[in-house]
This record gives sequence, C-alpha cells and structure tokens, in this order.
Amino acid sequence: MFTPTPEQRTVIDTANSAMVIAGPGTGKTRTAIEKAKLYCSRLDAQKRQKVLFLSFSNSAVRRLSEAAAVNFSARDRRHLRFATYHSYAAELLRHYGRFVGLPPKIQIMDTIEQALTLLEMSIDFTADTRDEVLRSLARQGRLGFDVLIPLTIRLLESAPTLRRIATRCYPLVIVDEFQDTSEHQWRLLQLIGADTQVLAFGDPNQIIYSSLHGATVKRFEQFQSWKMIEPHGFSRHNYRCEQTDILGFAEALLSASPFTPPEKSSMQIFRLQYRPQLRSALALIWKAIQEQGGTAPTVGIIVPSNAIADEIAVALRNPPAEAQVKIKVFAKQIADGAAYDAVILAVLALRDYSHTRSQASLRKFAMALHAMDIHWNRRKKMTLKSVNQLEKSLAKILSDGSSSLSALAARLLSIADVREIVPAFVAAIGGVQECEVACRRIASHGKLPLPHVDTGQQLELFDLMRQSRTVRGLEGYEIGAAKTEIITYHRAKGREFDFVLMLVDPRSESSKTPIDELRRLYYVCATRARRWLGLICYQNDIGRVLGPVLSPATNQR
Repeated sequence: MFTPTPEQRTVIDTANSAMVIAGPGTGKTRTAIEKAKLYCSRLDAQKRQKVLFLSFSNSAVRRLSEAAAVNFSARDRRHLRFATYHSYAAELLRHYGRFVGLPPKIQIMDTIEQALTLLEMSIDFTADTRDEVLRSLARQGRLGFDVLIPLTIRLLESAPTLRRIATRCYPLVIVDEFQDTSEHQWRLLQLIGADTQVLAFGDPNQIIYSSLHGATVKRFEQFQSWKMIEPHGFSRHNYRCEQTDILGFAEALLSASPFTPPEKSSMQIFRLQYRPQLRSALALIWKAIQEQGGTAPTVGIIVPSNAIADEIAVALRNPPAEAQVKIKVFAKQIADGAAYDAVILAVLALRDYSHTRSQASLRKFAMALHAMDIHWNRRKKMTLKSVNQLEKSLAKILSDGSSSLSALAARLLSIADVREIVPAFVAAIGGVQECEVACRRIASHGKLPLPHVDTGQQLELFDLMRQSRTVRGLEGYEIGAAKTEIITYHRAKGREFDFVLMLVDPRSESSKTPIDELRRLYYVCATRARRWLGLICYQNDIGRVLGPVLSPATNQR
C-alpha cells in the first residue's frame, strides 16, 4: 500500500503542471501512478479521454504499464495510454499524415525493413545521404523511425486543430525519464502539452552522455519556464532499495569519494587477479544468490559492452572442460525484435533460393544475410559493396553440393517449422567469413524467441514475411522477463533487479569518454539493485572511476 509523502501528495493533488527532480527509487513511478489514478476517477467515460504516459524507452513504458495493471481497476485502465515518443508520433501520422503530404496508407519501417528497402534500391546509406534518402522514402509513405517525430512536429505546427484534438484526447501527459528527452522529443512534447497538464519526472544524474548533458540540464529549466513552475524534489528515501551501503556506494561513484563497505554489508566487492577467473566467480556468486536469495530472485549481470555480454553468456551456459566450477547458468540477453526477425528472414531467403535457384533469390539471400549481420554486429555499416561481395561468396559456397550450407538449403524445403533449423543455419553461416562475428553473437543468445512462419506457401516466403511481420522497436527495445539477465550498462537504464552483479572492465572503456559521463553511467548501474549489489573488478585494473572510490582500506574478497 503506497502512502504518499507530503512532497508526493503535493504533486498528486496539483491541478497545474509539475516538474519532479528526484533520484532513483525515490517514488517517481509510484507518484505518477497515484496521480493517474486520481485523474482517471474524475474522467468522463463518455468523452474517451485518457492519461498519456510518455517516455523515450520501452523499459520505462513497460515498468509503468505493469504498475498500472496492479493498481488500476479494469474500468480505469481504459483511460490509460502508454507510448514512446515514436509510437505516439506514428499514431498521429497514421490518422492525419495526409496533411503533411503523406499518402493515405503509410508503412512504418523498423530497422530491418529499412535496411532491406535501401539495399533493394541499391542505395548506400551514408551520413551524407541519410536525410535525403529518408525524406524520399517518406514521400512514398515508407517512414523510418528517424522521420516520425520531425514529420509529426511539422504536422502539429501547421494544424492548430490537431493540437486541440490531442489536448482533448490526453488532458494529462505524464513524462517518465525526462532527462533522456531529445531535442525533437522536447519540441513534440511542447506541441501536445501546450494547453494541457504535464507532469515530468527526471534525474539529471542519469543523463549519461556528456555531449548531451549541458543541453539536457537546460531543458529542465526550459520546462519550468514553459509551464511557469518551480521544480519539486522528493526526499532521499529510497523505496526500491533500503540498503544504505548500496546507496552510499552509488553516491560515492558520482562524487569520486572514498568508500568502504561495512563489515556486514549488502554491497560486496570481488577483486579478481586474472580475467580467466571471471566465469568461475560469476557462477559461484550466482549459486550463492540462488541459495540465499529466497523465492526466485531476479539477478541482473551488468557488463560494459555487448561483446563482453556475449562472451559471458556462452561461458556461463557452457562451462569449459577445464573449468573448476561446472555450474551452468542460463542468462537471457536482450536484443531488439528486429534482430530476431532478421535471422528468420535470412533462413526464409535461403529456402526461397533452394526452391528457385534464381539469381534474384540469391541476391535476396545476400541482402537478408547482410541485414542480419549489421543487426547483430553493430560495428558494421550497411554497404552495397559488402552485399556484392557476400553474394559472390554465397554463389561459390552454394555451388558446392558438399558444403554444409548447400545441404541445409535442401533440407529447408521439407521443414515445416524453420525455427527448428536455426541453430544449424547459424553454424553453417558462421563459416562464411563476412558473417562470423554476427553468428557468434547469435549463438551466444542460446534459444532465440523467434517468430513462427507458416511454410505451407511454397514460394516467396521471404517477401511474405516482410509484408506480414509486426513493426519491431516502435515501443523501444524488447525487455527481458527472465530471472537472470545479462545487460549492458546503457541498457540498464529503467531496469531493476533484486540482485545486481556489476562488472567493471576498464579495457572496454574508451579513453576519450569524459570521466563525468563514466561516473553517471556507473551510478545508474549501481542503483538498479533492490537488495544486494556485487561489484566485480580486477585487482590491478580498476579504472578511472573506481580508483578514487575504492580506498586501500576496502575489504578484499
């Protein structure tokens, strides 16, 4: 039962807009939900008005919607709309896009569809051509995510009537994670919230990127000037985490202050001598958590990069023969839904080629593989040169009837559920030089949550899936529901776990990254813990952030 503090009650009861600046776990989500409950109780069901919860990320939107499912009656849930800025923009453009020159029917292109479309058009998507290409596609009704918000801004700026409709539909707008609002998102919020009540919740200490920090801090001031209000602050009491030592460590990370955990602490520091010790250390700590953590605790293993996440996931799931600790840990990794679809699309393209053996289907297979590759190997850029080279490599491999890829192509014609053959497909494609890194990363995810495809239709399954698949990522990245997850520092924002294992590896950090940015990033990770925080670092390589924090007196474990 949530009993608001006087500070929170002021925000809940106000009839004006409000800006709340408060740290992690201080009750921002609870206050937002309570405000919406009070507002919904006063809405006229016949007017079809709703409270709009708006955020930049799906994790924030999902957290709010899950809280609403518990706290709202079925009647009041009808008065709620949870959206990212992009999904809200897409909704307006589907209804009113004709007023900015869009055709009656529009297609929202997620990252995989945009990549395939550009490859079909034989366009190299470079920084110089990016904006013009996207505008050209938009005129045809094919909208990439990058143009959704700018087009919606143009629409609302030119149509005061639509702005009034938006106000009537959503008389209360609640913005979560306001500190991550971009310049375009801020302009969109100003347009839809000009004549309505807006509550914004944010924390300047969670503005990660230094390049955006100054502008984003200024945006807090702009909001206050826009709505002519003074900001609200909440007390430092943390509802997410009651452990003062974890909170003290997080604050020390921000201020670069020395920190020594007390003898009996909910925050432990594990110093390893060598990197090969990491797998055993993680497995042993995870086992101890399962034994002492109560009923099905959630565990977040937070690491610096996707490459490290892949490496750890494989090692935990498959202990090497020489490992002293044989415990198997199955941890889920997060990837966007478009990346999962890209795998199935590549399999279907191979199936189509096996059926037709045409040059056109081989080209589609090369494009599908390249699109899959750039989704899983994020260092790569999409280029026509890469597709051309990949097409030549595939033609040579598939002409060899004894190759594993040729054998797989033949088998695909008799497979009812192509998901069954994905592991063999990834193994076979992993032998293609251009796709090695992507296939290693796909394999590190274990069993993928892939979409089912009806293979009853014999021809052009690749094209059929492209036409029928759901747009991925419009509400942000998919978030996990596993009890143990491996996520990167940046993906940790908006998440929380009972137990957090945070790995610090300075080798994965660029020396060009400003120290203040790193401190805020570490702070975000440390504050994801509800009950316990474990910090894993290397004895002789603790880095720029931990150096000032871990005093010589810190216990070594």
